[in-house]
Amino acid sequence: MTSIASVATHMLSIPRPQPVWTAHEESKAWNVILTEVRTDNGLVGYGEIHGAPMPRICEWVSRFGEIIRGMARWLMLRCGRSCSR
Repeated sequence: MTSIASVATHMLSIPRPQPVWTAHEESKAWNVILTEVRTDNGLVGYGEIHGAPMPRICEWVSRFGEIIRGMARWLMLRCGRSCSR
């Protein structure tokens, strides 16, 4: 049975050619946290998180990864369906 082997985060920041303004601040880069989930049989999935502060978000994702490591894929799918209602 497939289970979650690891969860990792990768902070990415790509400079913008021209700064832009949001409602709150000037943005000089595109910032995203790429989240990587690997299973014990080699499947890899990716997701994106947009938010700040990025290091703190990565800490929380790491903690969550410790909780779900070893969970079976079917359990995660079931939780996802019931949590999204």
